[in-house]
Amino acid sequence: VSTSGLGLPQATVISSDPDLRRRLRRFLDTTQLNHDSTFGGVAMIAAYNECEEWLRAVVTYIDRNQRLVEEFVDSELDGVRVHAAEATYLAWLDCRDLGLEEAEITRRLIERGGVALYEGSWFGREGEGFLRMNVACARETLERGLEGIRKALG
Repeated sequence: VSTSGLGLPQATVISSDPDLRRRLRRFLDTTQLNHDSTFGGVAMIAAYNECEEWLRAVVTYIDRNQRLVEEFVDSELDGVRVHAAEATYLAWLDCRDLGLEEAEITRRLIERGGVALYEGSWFGREGEGFLRMNVACARETLERGLEGIRKALG
């Protein structure tokens, strides 16, 4: 669990492997990455003990955003398919059937749609022809982004 996105550097690693824990401890000590903040620790304890309802609401919200993306792509974007998120807030848009080079897709997204997404090739050769989309955002932002993608690729 990490709270670093909140400006409260804190992380927890849970492992039953003593060798892994030993190697990780040595790495963290060597690189000086083992400095948790006092406030981060308090925030993490609060998250574990008091935020279950909030977490359920966030997961539901992100799931609804994911479904919105899937429905939008299915109805508005010929030649694009969605690979649904698995335990994350990312959607992968499969653009290989568009018949366009990745650079051209990115250019159209930026110039025509005002949208920037990560090219799949950033994540390895297997990602070529895909776009990575973060759906953990306000619904209004997501809808604006989807409209931009439609303008660029629809």
